[in-house]
Amino acid sequence: MTRPPSGTVTFLFTDIQGSTKLWQANPREMKSAIARHDALIKGIVEANHGVVFKTVGDAVCAAFGTAMDGLSAAVASQLALKAERWPLPSPILVRMALHTGEAEERDADYFGPALNRVARLLSIGHGGQTLLSLVASELVRDALPDSVSLRELGEHRLKDLYRPEMVYQVLHPDLASEFPALNSLDTHPHNLPLQPTPFIGHEKDLEELSAILAREQTRLLTITGPGGMGKTRVALQAAADAIERFANGVYLVDLAPLVDSAHLSGAIARVLRVKESDTRPLLDALVDHLREKRMLLVLDNFEQIMPAAAQVAYILSECPGVRIIVTSRESLSLRGEKVFALPSLTLPTIDRRNPVTVSQCTQYEAVRLFIDRAIAVDQGFTVTNENAPAVAEICVRLDGIPLAIELAAARVRLLSPEEILKRLDKRLNLLVTAIRDLPDRQRTLRAAIEWSYGLLDAPLQSLFRMLSLFAGGFSLEAAEAVVSAAGVPGSVLDGVESLTVKSLLAKEAKPGSELRLRMLETIREFGLERIEEGSDSTALKQAHASYFADLVARAEFEGPNQKPWLDRIDADYENIRAGLAYFDRTGDREALVGMAVGLTPFWAIRCRLTEGNRWLSRALDSIGDLPETTRALVLQSAGVMGRQAGDYDRSIEYLEKALEIYRSTCDDRGKARALCDLGRALYRNNELEKSRAAAQSAMELSLHLKDLPLAANAGLGIGLIEWRNGDFDAAARRFVECNTLFRTAGYLREEAQSVCNLGIIHFCKQEYSVALSFFLRSMELQQKLDDHDDLRNVYNNVADCSLHIGDFLAASKFYEKLQNLSEGDGDTRGASTALAGLAEVQLILGNREHAEDFARRALERAESAGQGIEQGVAYRILGDIALVTVTPQTAWEWYQKSISILERNHETDELKKASRGSKSARQLLDEAGTI
Repeated sequence: MTRPPSGTVTFLFTDIQGSTKLWQANPREMKSAIARHDALIKGIVEANHGVVFKTVGDAVCAAFGTAMDGLSAAVASQLALKAERWPLPSPILVRMALHTGEAEERDADYFGPALNRVARLLSIGHGGQTLLSLVASELVRDALPDSVSLRELGEHRLKDLYRPEMVYQVLHPDLASEFPALNSLDTHPHNLPLQPTPFIGHEKDLEELSAILAREQTRLLTITGPGGMGKTRVALQAAADAIERFANGVYLVDLAPLVDSAHLSGAIARVLRVKESDTRPLLDALVDHLREKRMLLVLDNFEQIMPAAAQVAYILSECPGVRIIVTSRESLSLRGEKVFALPSLTLPTIDRRNPVTVSQCTQYEAVRLFIDRAIAVDQGFTVTNENAPAVAEICVRLDGIPLAIELAAARVRLLSPEEILKRLDKRLNLLVTAIRDLPDRQRTLRAAIEWSYGLLDAPLQSLFRMLSLFAGGFSLEAAEAVVSAAGVPGSVLDGVESLTVKSLLAKEAKPGSELRLRMLETIREFGLERIEEGSDSTALKQAHASYFADLVARAEFEGPNQKPWLDRIDADYENIRAGLAYFDRTGDREALVGMAVGLTPFWAIRCRLTEGNRWLSRALDSIGDLPETTRALVLQSAGVMGRQAGDYDRSIEYLEKALEIYRSTCDDRGKARALCDLGRALYRNNELEKSRAAAQSAMELSLHLKDLPLAANAGLGIGLIEWRNGDFDAAARRFVECNTLFRTAGYLREEAQSVCNLGIIHFCKQEYSVALSFFLRSMELQQKLDDHDDLRNVYNNVADCSLHIGDFLAASKFYEKLQNLSEGDGDTRGASTALAGLAEVQLILGNREHAEDFARRALERAESAGQGIEQGVAYRILGDIALVTVTPQTAWEWYQKSISILERNHETDELKKASRGSKSARQLLDEAGTI
């Protein structure tokens, strides 16, 4: 079977002339005819070293490694189709087109401008005719078979609006040679301008727009979107694709120079050469001219003459054959108007843990556009796996806005993608062009946004400035609260709706949640510049930061409202981060400390360890003369985050200091919480007796306070110590009691923890199937909360269970989930545990090289985390691998290192494994006389 070609590819596209009518007249016969047609072409394509990679209806798309193979297949197919006896009143006539160009092969399909070009070339041909582009003709000209020749048909404009194409027709003595004139743009009345660059991106949007335009009821189609989104280019392409349906032509009317809505009819009349009369209004003369016409008008840049919408309505009501495409930053709000909000180009997801490769990122429209425009200014530019992450992040940082991406790509003349990325903090200064044949509003991104800003009235400009403070989106409630606090006048709801209509705000698509809006970062940067120019900038920033400080203070991270509050804080985290930075920058220590303490449960559950510890460190620096209760809260929060990060000594130190303050201030509730947290830190540090004492005191104090959930939390800690001491039955009873209480009180996270602990009991009893059911239930609860901290534990438990059951595929899957989650959260201990598990799986499967690679990576992560059980486990697995490969001396050395660490950490199960391995290694050495 021929492998799909890649790189420079010759494409053969075919389709049947008049197939719709044939299906309508002869449905039964066409079914068998199409099957025969497809089989003929597929067989001939494959015989000529090509592949059919797509069939759509009666259209066939094939790819070849050489142009000559493509030409041979086309000629052979036409001859075979002509010779076939079809079960129809007349023969099937198939038009074909060949073009050669660069394309990317992905998932058995192809992508790139070359495919658009060959499709446009095919569309101008006739049934039985085979056309070649200039590139394809040059590649076959000197090797044509004796029976084949080429006829030059001249330059023709294709519907892609790109440069004209020199078109050639394939001639063969046994095939028809005379056809009507090519159905190119040149044969239709229009004024559509040539485009200097190929159409890249918005392909799916163009398909949807074309489908809307094709509907009989669509008279007015308005394409909306912010400046630079590509509205004009998409509108022109949609118009070109529809040109055959408009006998009297397709005409572009550029409205950008207009400032008075009264001049719309004049602008249209000038394009259509309708003369003005002294005796009657120009609009009436224009309507008389259009009344019997079948014509498509493209009214570009309508936003600055919105009152002229009434003239559009009048033209449409009087001229039934006229259709209009409008591009505007807001809709015309006319009856029957179809509005299409043009989205950003498709974008990759940025994940610094797993940088994107070339093949991954070129799937996305924004990246493909960047690459094409970069090559246009620097022929030597290439995307590699090294610079692909920078290219992808540039596109994401620029919100997938085509104008912004084109301006950024132009910088590759001087800067590498990595250097461009570094400069995007001031993107509006970076994104300019020296190209002279662009409108002023498109020569810089700032000018494109300023155009929209200038069309706003003063109250909307004021609201726009205010809303640019919001980072990463905002709720309507937040906008109303902040605007009110800042004293900005006017209705926020009406203003937000107007800015959304004008494409300066966008709704976030999150079904079932409250309305959220966002401003594209490129637009937001412009708004922030306007804020800095105003005298009220400090008041605006204070109002924004204070709202989110209050939001954090109101958050409930325990109990039945935990999930919605976690999600709400997550949704507004960029705003919260901005608030922290503002209070830090202005020296408001009390507000900074309050936010850091309030966010600690969120940071812990969602495992934002690095950032949480950084802000808590700033808070610790600020508590010197703050009230003792505040100091205790900061110390306790720092202790919790230290435990999460695996720094148990630091965690215990901070929690003991917090406990001391609570004792001195007689704060029993604070004391109970600190004791509970201290018990957990001591447990993680393998100080089991101290941990039991702290947990027991926390439980007694919580019961005295009638805080049953806190008492149950302490009970979980006691149960874990009972489990570690081998009293499984007592631990199980305690976990069941805690689970009942948590479930009744609506404490979802703690319920999941108690279920997981019950699974551990069954695991230790070697009841692996039962244990697995508990772990999976716990995982289900934790996934609802997106609880990264506890998900790491349960992923490991599920993987361990699967390993013991013998389901190695599931084990690998969950160890990989643990690795991804841990590395994403900066948890090197969790990553080490995951890699050690993957090493165990590979060793069992006999893949020793893979096993050793995973084990050494596990050791590397463990060493970077500092002394702990993880190092001992990694050493033990390396010993197992050495033992299997019959290198007992090396195995014995690894085991000794493992035993030393595991003994210090009281890790009995792993210690047993390492001791057994050490004994086996020693026996082998004794037999060999080495020891």
